Amino acid sequence: FDILIIDNLGNRMQCAIHNLKHLKADGVVVWDNTDGPDWGAIKLYMENHGFREVSFTGMVAQELSLSRTTIFYKANNCLNI
Repeated sequence: FDILIIDNLGNRMQCAIHNLKHLKADGVVVWDNTDGPDWGAIKLYMENHGFREVSFTGMVAQELSLSRTTIFYKANNCLNI
């Protein structure tokens, strides 16, 4: 895959562990809701696999709180970031 999107309520780490092997070398991961209690584990896991990150925080539809989405990428990625 060029882009892997993780946006579920289940075991998100298992989703990443299972699916990163299907990501192309220049692929990116869009990980929604990275402002939760599993953020430390997410960040460490992705760093250990050579990813950099850029996060965006904003309003969430139908909620009164902010939420963060993070894009994980490597050099020479498909989005040219």
